[in-house]
Amino acid sequence: MTSETVKREWMLKTLPGLTSDELVAARASINLADLSKSGAFGGCNRIFFTTKTGKAGAISFTNIGATRMYCEDKMKVEDALVKALPLIDKYELTAPHQVAFKDASGKVIATAVAADWD
Repeated sequence: MTSETVKREWMLKTLPGLTSDELVAARASINLADLSKSGAFGGCNRIFFTTKTGKAGAISFTNIGATRMYCEDKMKVEDALVKALPLIDKYELTAPHQVAFKDASGKVIATAVAADWD
C-alpha cells in the first residue's frame, strides 16, 4: 500500500455521532488529492491541516485550523470532523474507491467513498 492510493477527495460516509444523511447534506469531505494542500469540508468552513503519510497505511493530520464563519445548521458536522482528524493514525483501502480511517488501536474513526467514484 502506498500513499498514492489515498491521494483523492473522499466523501465521508460515517463519522462518530453523525448520520450518513447529515454527512451527505453537509457535503463532508477530506481532500487528499494533493497532500501539500490537503484539507476538509464540513458544510461551512474550509478546514486545513498538514498531512503526512508513511508505510503500511500510516497517516496523520496535524496543524489543524479552519476559517471562522458560523453556520448554525452545519456546525455539528464540522465540529465532529475537526475532533476526529487528530485521532486518525492510519488508513485502509477497503475497496479501490472506499477508505477506512482508523486510530492507533485500529478502531475505525471514519469511512469514506472516493468523490470521483461513480
